[in-house]
Amino acid sequence: GSDAAAAGMVPQEDLIRRRLRRMKELHALYKDQYWRLLEDLRRRHYRYTLRNGHGGRKDEAAAAAQERDRAGLPLTCACAGCEAKPMPLSHHCFTHILLDPQQVLYMKNKDSDPAGDGGAIEDEEDAFPVLCTEDLPLPLDLTDGLNPDPPTLTTTL
Repeated sequence: GSDAAAAGMVPQEDLIRRRLRRMKELHALYKDQYWRLLEDLRRRHYRYTLRNGHGGRKDEAAAAAQERDRAGLPLTCACAGCEAKPMPLSHHCFTHILLDPQQVLYMKNKDSDPAGDGGAIEDEEDAFPVLCTEDLPLPLDLTDGLNPDPPTLTTTL
């Protein structure tokens, strides 16, 4: 025993325990990496579906195109020269959604409209729509804490 310790040798039981501990650590690292990659794949697939209107398979693309055709919606953005896919239930892509007079979900970014008059923007790259939350109805459970003085119900007998 003392000759093995002096020679820098590790007893077999300690060696097995150390290898088992390291294998468990490596397994945990691989497991974390797997879940990170899976979450990244889900995010990318969601973004792809939003951009293209389908999940990537040919039959899904054909079904999405037929559905848009049935609804009377174009397959490309209604803006001249733009070949991007339009947003769901819209004639315009995300870049040009502000040109749609019927949409109410998006508004001009205040940073891209310094005059605040809603006029033309010189640099189109700076003009990106932002979600307009003023007109969206909030779910009831979210509106509970917004009014600090809720009205009290009074009954008269």
